[in-house]
Amino acid sequence: MSNVLRVEPDYRSRFPPLGLLRIAAYHKAKGDHVTFTRGTVEELRALSWHRIYVSSLFTYELPRTVRTVKYYRTAVDSEEHIIVGGIGVSLLPDYIRERVPCRIVTGLLTRPGMLDGEKNPIANYTPDY
Repeated sequence: MSNVLRVEPDYRSRFPPLGLLRIAAYHKAKGDHVTFTRGTVEELRALSWHRIYVSSLFTYELPRTVRTVKYYRTAVDSEEHIIVGGIGVSLLPDYIRERVPCRIVTGLLTRPGMLDGEKNPIANYTPDY
């Protein structure tokens, strides 16, 4: 069982990102412990996480996404375990890549194996609200 943190940077948004909701469903189906937060939370950064997923919504909010990734960097063993996805990073992946070490996933999670060795695409999971 893994500890998984899903983070939406503290930009203004009414609804949690659909991708993070589907990622939660995938990890919960594997028996992992999944947590969601918005912004930077000191108590969560102090914990050890197997994976941290960070969403990016708007390209003009990418600086905030970079700050969020840097904030949580010490909570994982490897930069490969911080995964950034979403519309913003899909449109401007080099912006993130040049500023902070992490794993970048662009586009929709429509193929098996885009995150792990998952057999079903993450996009097929029912979002875990």
